[in-house]
Amino acid sequence: MWKTRPQLTPADLAKIQAPTLLLVGEDDNITPAHTLQMQEAIPDATRVVIPNAGHGLICDTPKAVNTAIMQFLSEGEIER
Repeated sequence: MWKTRPQLTPADLAKIQAPTLLLVGEDDNITPAHTLQMQEAIPDATRVVIPNAGHGLICDTPKAVNTAIMQFLSEGEIER
C-alpha cells in the first residue's frame, strides 16, 4: 500500500495528453465517483464500469477487464 495517496488536482489531470482508460468496478464503494471526476478532468479519457466487480476488478472479472483493455488499445474506443 502507498503511504500517501497521489495528490493530483483536476488541473494536473487536464495536462494528460494521451488517451486514458479508467476502469472501475460496478460494486466498488471507493472509486466510482473518483473515476468520474478523473474522466471529466482528463481531456481524452474513457471510463468503463465493469459489471459484477468491486475494487479488485482485475481479480473479480479478469476477462471483462482484459476485453476492455484490448478494445481500448486496438480501437481507441470501447463498446458501451
